[in-house]
Amino acid sequence: MWSETGGGEDLYAQLVAGADSALADLPEEGSEEINPEAAMFNSKIWTNAEGKIVGREFGFTDETGTESYPLISWKNPSADGNSALYFELWLDTSSITLTGSGQSGDQGLTGEYVLAFDGVKTVGIGVNNLKSDTEAPGYMNGSFNFSLLDTGTEEEPNPLAAFGLTANIISDAAAQTSQVDFSLTSSGAPVVTLSVTGGYEASGESVEMPDQAVLDAALSVESEEDMTAYAEGLDWTTVLTNLGAAGVPEELINQLQMMLTAPDAAAAEVPETVTEESAA
Repeated sequence: MWSETGGGEDLYAQLVAGADSALADLPEEGSEEINPEAAMFNSKIWTNAEGKIVGREFGFTDETGTESYPLISWKNPSADGNSALYFELWLDTSSITLTGSGQSGDQGLTGEYVLAFDGVKTVGIGVNNLKSDTEAPGYMNGSFNFSLLDTGTEEEPNPLAAFGLTANIISDAAAQTSQVDFSLTSSGAPVVTLSVTGGYEASGESVEMPDQAVLDAALSVESEEDMTAYAEGLDWTTVLTNLGAAGVPEELINQLQMMLTAPDAAAAEVPETVTEESAA
């Protein structure tokens, strides 16, 4: 409110007068005063029959006025429970594109989407029964399935093509808590799962962090000593067993096992004492 800045109506009148003067000084379309070599920034908006905005685009038009170059494009039309999504972001000569479609019902949104880089389809994203609540920021239920679409060639198959990532989100509106289970999968079978539990407040206020003193164990990712101790205490037996059950080739499992145990083997070869002669 301009009246709250101290200038009152006089300041507002000065603003209006300044804007009117600036508009009057602008050259009219077709005038020779317009720089023909200047690119023009533009914005587009798409609306549906009800007047709801279902698409936006920001970009610029070249100096000739004929070529349009979008910077950010977003389109999300929907009808009768069906929806489509198109999102594209341009970074210099590269682009990131997210496209797909879904169906909304009582159980939430379910659909299939594709993430592409420079037009190459790279990651498939499956959405299952996704629900959110605009009145309760942080509340979300549903799952996401991420998979690599690049399987490689018959001569050089992509060894990571069989792997995927699943994120299952469970929220409790009454307790204002959320749990996210991240599962690494191989051919659809879970190999290892990481569960993250947190809280949120429906009012949108920040969540109070617990005192570090009450935690059973706290590790700092910035501490090399903490991370070394954590890695030494990991037991990879279950992970390697699950990889075998999921159908991962034994050769790949053996290579992974060698990588995981290599630091321990190298440490075991270090002599307990070092003499001046050996040090030299």
